[in-house]
Amino acid sequence: MNPAVVTPDIPGQQRQARRLEAAGAGLALPMGEAAPKDVTAAVGLVLSDPAYALGAHRLREETAAMPSASQVAERLVASVG
Repeated sequence: MNPAVVTPDIPGQQRQARRLEAAGAGLALPMGEAAPKDVTAAVGLVLSDPAYALGAHRLREETAAMPSASQVAERLVASVG
């Protein structure tokens, strides 16, 4: 995962955008409200500030350590049956 600038427009995307920001892996800009200069500045910031790359790296490592969907399903089936 690389640092990102996102423009969420539905609730699920907004939750994910908040998580991205909380992890220090990117910035969220309001959909339809950010001027081109604001987008350019945000992209420049996440590409130039190493803290965003570190946040993205941490997020990538956390995601890689998570079980796959099939592993979760197997565990659920095993716990029920």
